[in-house]
Amino acid sequence: MKKTCPVIIPLLACLFLPSCTSLFGMNIDEDISLNLLPAWETEAVFDNPDSVVFDPIAKILIVSNINGKAMKKDGNGYLSKVALNGVVLDRQWLTGFDAPKGMALQGNTLYVADITSLAVIDLTSGLIQKYPGQGAKFLNDVTIDNKGRVYVSDLYTDTIYIFANDELRVWLRDKRLASPNGLFVEDNTLYVGSWGVRKCALETEVPGHLLPIDLDSKKVSDVGSGSPLANLDGVEGLGSRGFLVTDWQQGSLIHLSRGAEIIETITLAQGSADLEVLPEDWELVVVPMMKDNVLRAFTLPIAKEASF
Repeated sequence: MKKTCPVIIPLLACLFLPSCTSLFGMNIDEDISLNLLPAWETEAVFDNPDSVVFDPIAKILIVSNINGKAMKKDGNGYLSKVALNGVVLDRQWLTGFDAPKGMALQGNTLYVADITSLAVIDLTSGLIQKYPGQGAKFLNDVTIDNKGRVYVSDLYTDTIYIFANDELRVWLRDKRLASPNGLFVEDNTLYVGSWGVRKCALETEVPGHLLPIDLDSKKVSDVGSGSPLANLDGVEGLGSRGFLVTDWQQGSLIHLSRGAEIIETITLAQGSADLEVLPEDWELVVVPMMKDNVLRAFTLPIAKEASF
């Protein structure tokens, strides 16, 4: 496959300075501020990149590319390999997908949401198997809990699927999920980034917010007040320092407290999608920009008490 050797485009810090936002005059503890600064940006060589995941074995980033319409089964989608300094190592590394979106990695097995199916990839052999979800319409993100259970969100059906025993089946269907998009597991809680109550397609009557689900009882609740927040796409946890989320419609990267108050907002561009937070050794946040066809990375000095 053809490899792309781009020139890395440096970012000027003044272009993406975080704006520190207070809600109702609340005081933010400076110790939980992230001080995100631009690290690098790739060339615009991708095709609607939606998600990025870190492979700690190969020490690379894997990027999903929709390459067309988000719900069209056209076989154009593909995955890319990118180095941790932003160099694109293999632009079309794995092909044969329709519109791949969210991903999760466990060992050498990569899980990819692909419209109505979950693609399961053996990274050692390159073998790809697809498992359809009954009634699935718009599978979006994937995460794995500490027991190895795989969860997949369906934005159009207010559903969370679970993959087990080579079957993708409904785990929870609830209108409270309000178009579930990004997923993140911490301890025994599945955090869902809600897109919001939709009018039609991706237009919303009410923006979404963060929803924790107890993995045992399947009880859905709210983080903080549950007030409308944004059209959430990616969700990542930062332990005691809160959460990082992306707002696809407004085009921003948002740092939230544990109570879902906005601490910092970095304005990017519409299409900021499913981010990845790399662990302590690399100290990076990487955001796919679906409309700009680039990845943008920020430095993230990790506090010792933060957990992932």
